[in-house]
Amino acid sequence: MSYAHDDERVAARLHRALETYRVPKALQKTHLEKISPIFRDVTELTAHHSLSEKIKDAVLGSRFLIVLCSPASKQSHWVNEEIKLFRKLHGEGSILCALIEGTPETSFPPALLAGGREPLVANLTPKNLRLGTSQLAASILGVGLDSLIQRDVRRRRNRMRAMMAGSFIFAAIMGGMAWTAMDARDEAELSRAEAEKMVEYIITDLDDELAPVGKLDVVTKVGGQVLTYYQAIPMADMDDDRLARRARAQQILAHVEIAQGNSQKALKDLGQVEKLTAEILRRRPDDPDAIFTHAQSQYALLRVYHSDDPQLALTYAQVYKRLSQRLYEMDKDNLDFVIEYGWASNKLGQIYRKLGDYDEAEAQFVEAASTNEQAVPRFPKNKYIEFLLTRYRRNLALIEYRRGNFEKAIHDLKVQMMATDELLLGDAENFEYLDSRLFTNNWVQYIQINNLKKCEPSEIRTLSEKLEARINHDPSDQRATTWYISLAYNALQNCSATFEQSWTKKTLNKVGEVYPLILQKTEKIEKKKVWLDNYQAKQFP
Repeated sequence: MSYAHDDERVAARLHRALETYRVPKALQKTHLEKISPIFRDVTELTAHHSLSEKIKDAVLGSRFLIVLCSPASKQSHWVNEEIKLFRKLHGEGSILCALIEGTPETSFPPALLAGGREPLVANLTPKNLRLGTSQLAASILGVGLDSLIQRDVRRRRNRMRAMMAGSFIFAAIMGGMAWTAMDARDEAELSRAEAEKMVEYIITDLDDELAPVGKLDVVTKVGGQVLTYYQAIPMADMDDDRLARRARAQQILAHVEIAQGNSQKALKDLGQVEKLTAEILRRRPDDPDAIFTHAQSQYALLRVYHSDDPQLALTYAQVYKRLSQRLYEMDKDNLDFVIEYGWASNKLGQIYRKLGDYDEAEAQFVEAASTNEQAVPRFPKNKYIEFLLTRYRRNLALIEYRRGNFEKAIHDLKVQMMATDELLLGDAENFEYLDSRLFTNNWVQYIQINNLKKCEPSEIRTLSEKLEARINHDPSDQRATTWYISLAYNALQNCSATFEQSWTKKTLNKVGEVYPLILQKTEKIEKKKVWLDNYQAKQFP
């Protein structure tokens, strides 16, 4: 594996992913039983070194060279030398490229492109790690990617069935343990702790595996048995690890309940989580892990109350920010703490904005943006910090809108759209980036149409088409549906003269298709539906 020293963390992740890759049994007999060993040198070479004999021997004895492509590797003299040496010894066909950052133009070492070559590349950006690993595995095994993915899908299905069966067995065990937990003798403590870790793993893995296929009820049933076990043990008798495991299990259940629409049950569970994390923090007041855990419980509660009771959400948001600020001040070079502090300021600003306190909201958004601006040069390879910065600056632009500075708001929003476009150049399939850009674009059109009476038909059509595609990708995404209906309503009400009748009719019909998804969403949407019904009856009797 050839990579720049700056990409050590990504190289280590890929190394683990490939060496633990489970080759399908049907291929083990005719291909490889496993993808290992993989040579990854951890020595940082300088200009005064030459390729070591160890590296030369590894290149000589390797069947494949995996090149991690990034702006850093493009500038690395030694990555270039390793590519040249491997090509000289083994030829072209066994050089595999993995793009981990940037584009081929900004990230391919010159030796890869020498002689006009156009190498095939696996996309190994964070959002595509699993697919990229499968692409590399397919090349190493000499099989088609589709064949390998289909085998992997079947294996995952079988694994999911086994997990579901096993989870109920473990749930039954935990339910039985609840009756004996208080009477268990000291010699059973180790076994019980191991069982708890196993069940925590199962419930966490179940959540990851079953959420995308709509089997969250299984997580709820298993989690209920886990909580029955824990509730039989007084909090005072729980050590720190057991408290943390119970908090994590209960928080997963709360998230599932929110997804299922059981908000009251979720609030009850989150209230229990808050008590648990508060106890952990009481025991370890200066432990960053304890502070972070309690901060997350505050964040979960403010999210639940954000829409229905912003004043109560404000209380949780203030605690969340204080805890996040403590973490940040403990270690300003900890990336997680930087992100958490900026995010906490941003959430507090959103609640102040909802309460109508625009000055305080602006102060919080400025603080969030400033935190990330200072972090960008310290973490030059982390694009997520730059992405969050576009969101914080967008919130500042929306404060300008609330104050009536419509032209400035539109200008600032368009600047953030361009900044997001820059990020998408390096990660075109990142849905978080795409959704954020859609949201910003929707605000631009909303302000132009409603406040400036400015209609740009081509811009409105383009945005509506992108929103339709987003809805088709995931019909359950109510945000995209709401944005589409809002855009259609405002465009048809204020810009109908600029559109031909066929587009107007098509848009009305499309609204009629997507509207039932959020019929009960808000009173505001209901008013829009009444207007659209009247408009349709008038225009197309």
